[in-house]
Amino acid sequence: MVLNIPQTDVEYARLVTGAGNKLVVLWFTAKWCGPCQRIAPVVEQMANQYVNCVFVKVDIDLLGDVATSRGVTSIPTFILQKQGQVLLNSKGADDISKIQKLLQDSQNEEDEGKFSFALPSGMTDLTPFIDANGTFCLNESSAHPRGSIFEANEKYLESDCDEQLLINVAFNQPVKLHSFAIQGPDDGRAPKVIKLYINETALDFDSLDGTPVVQEFDLEESQVIGTVDQGKGKGEASEGPKELIPLKFVKFQRVNSVTVFVESNQGEEETSAIKRLVFIGQPVQDTNMKDFKRVAGNAGESHH
Repeated sequence: MVLNIPQTDVEYARLVTGAGNKLVVLWFTAKWCGPCQRIAPVVEQMANQYVNCVFVKVDIDLLGDVATSRGVTSIPTFILQKQGQVLLNSKGADDISKIQKLLQDSQNEEDEGKFSFALPSGMTDLTPFIDANGTFCLNESSAHPRGSIFEANEKYLESDCDEQLLINVAFNQPVKLHSFAIQGPDDGRAPKVIKLYINETALDFDSLDGTPVVQEFDLEESQVIGTVDQGKGKGEASEGPKELIPLKFVKFQRVNSVTVFVESNQGEEETSAIKRLVFIGQPVQDTNMKDFKRVAGNAGESHH
């Protein structure tokens, strides 16, 4: 859950001022407010999905002075602001589509420069949901381990004794996978044949043959190439993966972990290398956004 619940005015001020240039979503609510309780699962889902934004739940009974200072006269009220500038002040639940539009725009703005592709509507970079403790790699070089592939830097993952890599990526909650992007160097070591498995945390090279492949890819060079600074005077750090590779969405609906088997590379080199690996999708939620109008009461309903 990425929903901040301040208990004091000081905590509230720290959250808002510490947001920097991120979009801040202030949700004014109370335990006794029926419409607020009905909308809660929807707000929690948005907080989980748009992890680049700062969501703050303000209980008006606990932080009455904050509510007064922000001119809140009815609940639920949503105030969206960025760097102190109010972008939306919404009473009730009628403007939920406008809220989602601002959240999506903010996410796309933050991802600009990290990737050369636009994220699909409703999807997010799932890197913040990766569980480092459950993530591992077999046949990784000690000089170039897996941790670097989830960050935008000049480092890279390289295989050790041959061209194969087996990377298990665990998530801290179930997710739906829509697509992924992978980036390697331009020296022939970028991945070519990749096989994906889901929820198989005990896989090793010996057990691959008896495990069903969920989806397999024979990637073109243009899909994976990105230069890597190897300290040899050639190439510069890349801006990021160049292309989103779509997945069969229906097969990746409740994923706790995904195993990536790199079987070969573009140039038939002795080792394979990966600069970045990014999964795109959304966390699994019990609340369907399409059900919002049905569960949130009548249009314009709010508590005065």
